This record gives sequence, structure tokens and C-alpha cells, in this order.
Amino acid sequence: MEGLWRLLRISQRPPLTREAFNLVGSRHRISMEKVHRELGYRPRVSYEQAMQQLREQIIGSGFVRYQQT
Repeated sequence: MEGLWRLLRISQRPPLTREAFNLVGSRHRISMEKVHRELGYRPRVSYEQAMQQLREQIIGSGFVRYQQT
């Protein structure tokens, strides 16, 4: 996409850059114990709770149809 932007001489940053794609597309694992120890951070909800809340929001939005099998 960056090449197309250069070719078309668009001065604005493209919506998706190679750098952003690589960052989002890779799996980064961070130790929450290390985060707590070094930064004092504790998440408000667990990973499992966050995924359940996200699932409920997506289904509730009507954007995705869900049928339990």
C-alpha cells in the first residue's frame, strides 16, 4: 500500500503500512507478572472475562449473526 501511495504521490500516510501490518500480525506475549512487578499494573478483568465481554458486544451489535449449535 505504501508503494501505491508513493506512485500516486499521496502525501498522507496510508491507512495500513507494512510496519503496522507486521505489528498486528505477529504474536507478542507479555508476562503479566513482569508487568505487575515492574509497572505495578493489574488488569481490571481477566483475559477470559474480557473475551466473554467482547463476544457479547459483537453479538449484541447485530454485526455478526450467531447461532448456537
